[in-house]
Amino acid sequence: MANSEGILYIATGKKYINEAVTSARSLEEHMPDIPISIISNREPDSDIFDTVFTVDNPSYSFKDNVDYLRKSPYDKTIFLDSDTYVCRDISELFELLEQFDIAAAHDTGRRHKLYKDDNIEVRAPDSFPMYNSGVVIFSDNIEIDNLFDKWEDIYYRHTDKASGIVNQPSFREALYKTDVRIATLPPEYNCRLPYPTYLRGEVKIIHGRTSNFEAIEQILNEEPTESRRTFLNFSGRKNPHILRLDLDKWQYRQRSLFESLFNRGIKETAIGLIRWYKGDNFWES
Repeated sequence: MANSEGILYIATGKKYINEAVTSARSLEEHMPDIPISIISNREPDSDIFDTVFTVDNPSYSFKDNVDYLRKSPYDKTIFLDSDTYVCRDISELFELLEQFDIAAAHDTGRRHKLYKDDNIEVRAPDSFPMYNSGVVIFSDNIEIDNLFDKWEDIYYRHTDKASGIVNQPSFREALYKTDVRIATLPPEYNCRLPYPTYLRGEVKIIHGRTSNFEAIEQILNEEPTESRRTFLNFSGRKNPHILRLDLDKWQYRQRSLFESLFNRGIKETAIGLIRWYKGDNFWES
């Protein structure tokens, strides 16, 4: 299909297939016409997917993502982990692929000792971020083919030599060592649970496990969504909430007044207030 666009899930095992069905239903609510495919070990108990690709020998782990992302049937793909929930239309993400080869959000992890052997190839510097591989937008082109080849190569050569989960550290290394143009998504497009998250604007994609996505979405997107806010949902917390960082106009002016008195003194503050009264913007100075 020329210039095709679509959504891809990779889910193996009943639990994760059911999660993908829930995610796809949330997607369909906002994008009813978008094609949705799933790569799985069996047919889901739902007709939500337009195309089902079955695999014979899945690993039932993150390795399946490394192996099968390249199997997307679309020219432009939005890949979503099974534990995502779509809150808004996300079709604009495809526009990123007019300028970039791939897009993903920063992960909550930073440095990760991927290898135990210090004599292995040069690693990405600490300043190069870890990208979360649960929401990934990518094109079907030679650069992405090279990226997936490199990711698979690093993952397979070092997965037995590293402790812990290595799909994202190996993804980070592959991004660093290839020529792909990567766009960085803001957290509103991959709002991770249960980590504290800074937000400004509507949350489009929630990523994590919860018994009530609708309630979390209501909390996240409570008006005004353009305010600066931090989502607090620590592990074990029964009542996640939003800490709003914006102050209203009079709170802001009161704070500015006290800061001016402390930093400039009474005389300079008085002069500033007179200037403001005459039309200058004292509160922004």
